[in-house]
Parts: sequence; structure tokens; C-alpha cells
Amino acid sequence: MKLISSMFLLTFLVSCNQETPPMNVESCLLPGETSDDEELRDCVIPERSDYSAIEVNAFLRDFSLEQEDKMRASLNRLKLVLSSQKFKDRILNHKFNGEFAFNNNNGLTNFEVYEVLMRGAETLDPQVDNELDIDITLYYQDNSTIGYTYASSERIWVNNKFFATNSYGSVGANIAHEWAHKLGFGHSFQRTATRKYSVPYAVGSIAKELIDSM
Repeated sequence: MKLISSMFLLTFLVSCNQETPPMNVESCLLPGETSDDEELRDCVIPERSDYSAIEVNAFLRDFSLEQEDKMRASLNRLKLVLSSQKFKDRILNHKFNGEFAFNNNNGLTNFEVYEVLMRGAETLDPQVDNELDIDITLYYQDNSTIGYTYASSERIWVNNKFFATNSYGSVGANIAHEWAHKLGFGHSFQRTATRKYSVPYAVGSIAKELIDSM
């Protein structure tokens, strides 16, 4: 598959047919959360980065109350890991082809990629506000697409076929991946060996690992 540029992303669908992640059992609670499972431990909150923290501004469409609770719990965890020193270190030390770099990095260094993420200036909402400004629609379709977005739309679509059973880490990874597209980062449409080193896939993978380790 040919590599796609940021300009290409402005007019074409960004469809992310990611492999279905394994199901993980939720094992912790954030402050303020409650559960009927008395064996759930408190989450280990990651150390905040010395850079500015990032917030989440999410509008949810077509979610039931239970589904909305799950999405917001996932986003709360995503916010914490994106604001963490561990996330910053993982982004700065990411390697591609033996160098500190990402594939499809828009010509940016790792630190510049990190700055783009932390500024939160989406292509269609370019205000620097240190926020994930996301508009998420839940839908169902019996295919392999976990989520997708269009470069011409502020919306992200999440497939309930996977959302219903995915862990907080997997849900957060999907949102982080699609949000990276909103910041102008792309990847190959084909499952190439190098696609996982693109910014959307790498950010999603790192976010999942850090959420699951909380």
C-alpha cells in the first residue's frame, strides 16, 4: 500500500481495520469510581509529565448510559496516561528503522510529535488547548473495523461489535489511534510490516499498555 500524506488525509477516508485486541479483565478503580466487585484494587496513577497535562473534551452520540459510563471510564484512564511521564518517555524513545523516529511522522522528530499530541490542536479545530476534542458515535457493524474517522469530519465512529467487550485499555487505544488522525498523522491502509510504527498505531499501542498497567 502506498504511504499517505497529510494532504491526502484531508480528502480520503481514514479507515482503521485493526486486529481485534485480546479481552482484558478490568482490575482497578480510579478515585470516585465504584463497583460491586469488592476485589477490585485501586488503580496505580502514573506520574504526571513535566510537560503540560492534557484534558478530554468528549461529545458522545448513540451511547446508552451504561455504554457512556464505559467510554468515559476509558477516556479518564487515557487522559492520565497521555499526561504521564511514562507516555512522554515512550514517545521520545520510539524507534523506527533503528532511529528515534516514527513512520509517517510528517517530517517531525519524536519530540515534535509529542508536542503535537500535547497541544491538542486538531486539524479541523486548530486551537491549541491541550485537549482531546472528540466527537464519538457508537454504531454496530459485523465487520473487522474497530473504529474509523474521516479527515473531513470531527467525528470518530466506534464499532460496538468490539467496544462491548473490549477492555478500558483497548477502548482507550482505539480513541488515541483515531485522535492521532485528527492531528494529521496517517498510516498505510494495508497491514504492512511498518504500519505499527506509524504515529496512530504506536500511540494507540502505548496507551493500551499504560492503561492496562495502571
